[in-house]
Amino acid sequence: MKKIPRGEYRISITSACNMKCVYCHNEGQSSFAQLSLNDIDLLLANSYDLGLTSVRLTGGEPLIHPDIIDICKLIKHKYHLQVGINTNLIKFDIILELLKNHLIDKLVVGMDYYDGKVSKNSPVGISSKIIRQNLSSIKNMPISIAVDMVYTNNKNDIDKMMKYCLNNGFEIKVLEDIGNLSEEYHKEFMLFVKSLAQKYGIELYSSKEEFDQFRGYKGKKRVASFFNSLCYDKKCALCKNMHLRVSAKGVLHSCAIKEDDGICFKGESVRNNILKML
Repeated sequence: MKKIPRGEYRISITSACNMKCVYCHNEGQSSFAQLSLNDIDLLLANSYDLGLTSVRLTGGEPLIHPDIIDICKLIKHKYHLQVGINTNLIKFDIILELLKNHLIDKLVVGMDYYDGKVSKNSPVGISSKIIRQNLSSIKNMPISIAVDMVYTNNKNDIDKMMKYCLNNGFEIKVLEDIGNLSEEYHKEFMLFVKSLAQKYGIELYSSKEEFDQFRGYKGKKRVASFFNSLCYDKKCALCKNMHLRVSAKGVLHSCAIKEDDGICFKGESVRNNILKML
């Protein structure tokens, strides 16, 4: 039987966001769309037996979806799957509510600046200091926490964030900007990754199972992940096996930046449409 890649759906439940990051590809969205609770139930009911183990909720900004609590309850209680959320953490009160009710397992927080007036490369948002304070306040909760940074001209911020994450037990994830692909940029990124690893005593590993990306360890604990753009390397076949994406329009697709490569899971042939993407 066909299986969902890595057992994970990455679902953009809304294309709306309360920030305006300059590099955002918005999970392939070019106009407003939003999945309903029933949409997500339909998707999971027709793919639950395909090796699905976890659901990552993204956006836009997933925490501004009006039914975010009920969506997490559905995933956790009806389907007994792990719940991850990618967020800018502006709506920290929602995260506290989810933690209180044991509805979230993984939290990935997007930040670009260690101490910026706005935490990301956006004209609107809240300060990095507030985000870090909120993260530090939940570091002892039973949840996996990671800080996600896009590599641009922010080497010093990434360096400081690396130290902060190591001190607080968080993983740091650093990604190449897929909108800034060049050989020079790519080489600079890889040199920076190696310099960080040397500075903080991190051992780097790369394997086909990890899609040629670099994982950083201290002992047996993974403390960092570095994602060189598979777009730059033209490794579409690898990317398609990372996880299956679902846009806020209800389209299953394997590419983060294209809207026309997928199939809508809604309609009369929900199950068949899902299987066609596997």
